[in-house]
Formats: sequence, structure tokens, C-alpha cells
Amino acid sequence: MSLFEYFSPENRLLLCTASAPETAAVLSGLGKADAVPGPFNAKHFEAFSILQTGVGKTNAAAAAAIELNSAAQQGRKYSAVLNLGIGGAL
Repeated sequence: MSLFEYFSPENRLLLCTASAPETAAVLSGLGKADAVPGPFNAKHFEAFSILQTGVGKTNAAAAAAIELNSAAQQGRKYSAVLNLGIGGAL
């Protein structure tokens, strides 16, 4: 069973990655390689969004907070946030 079978447009997953190479790798694995967003920008798909946060805890927290606030204002509901990355990838 795929992870994404649990999520839908009303019950979304937010994937957070630190760097552009990590974001590209995750999107490539999901078959969405042509859709890499820039830093602090989320790219939205049917049941999930991906957010490139920048490196470090402060950037990750700030970017996630900005996206969660923006989502609430626009009626997007996230059920889960998953932070993905490769420590020391840079």
C-alpha cells in the first residue's frame, strides 16, 4: 500500500526538504521531476505538497509555519508534515 493512499485533497501531506537536490530527488521518485519549487515556496499536488525549507532548524520551522499559515488561509488542510532529508547532503 502506498503512503499516498492515505491522503487526499481534503486530507493532505506536507513534505519538507532542506535543499534543491533533496527536493528534486523526492519529486523524481514521485514522478514529478519537472516541478521543483524554489526556497520557501511550496508546490501543490492533488494529495500532497512539497516545501523546500532551506538548511537548518530555524529555516525549516519558519518555512513550515509560513506554509501552514498560508494553507489555513486558503482552505488547505494538512493532516501530517514529514521532514525529509539527507544529513550532510550539502
